[in-house]
Amino acid sequence: MMLATGMVFTWLHTDGTVSNLTTNDEGDLTFVDKNGNAHNVGAVGPYTQITPTVDAGAGAQATATVRYQEFGKKVEISSLIVNVTKAGTGQTVIIVPMPTGAQYDACIPFQDVATGNTFNGHISAGTNTIVIQGKNGEYPAVSGSKIVGSGFYERP
Repeated sequence: MMLATGMVFTWLHTDGTVSNLTTNDEGDLTFVDKNGNAHNVGAVGPYTQITPTVDAGAGAQATATVRYQEFGKKVEISSLIVNVTKAGTGQTVIIVPMPTGAQYDACIPFQDVATGNTFNGHISAGTNTIVIQGKNGEYPAVSGSKIVGSGFYERP
């Protein structure tokens, strides 16, 4: 749902007090709690799509598409897709750069829709790359893999 400028959402609490969530021209959200204290929640931007250069190992051919949105310090990845045309050799991970780094470590679930295999990716604190690896440390893809994931992490 896109929030238009000047929208107000109101909660009526059981004690008869109310809280409001409002938007302004810049897309910032402000939450006013039932005691009248205002809290800037942050901006809600549109989803952005990027096609970062993937490191999928020697001889590999892979492309990635990432759709993400930043909400305050939260980076929500609605879709991260890695298409592996040709699997790499000599490497156990696929590395996908993100546009912003992580404040804390986070795991993101992935599935290869070609094989049905599931595994995790992770982004480490202080880095801006998601590292995808098989459950037992093996390379997560075969030629023709379509690796799909979504999740979120906190940026600095």
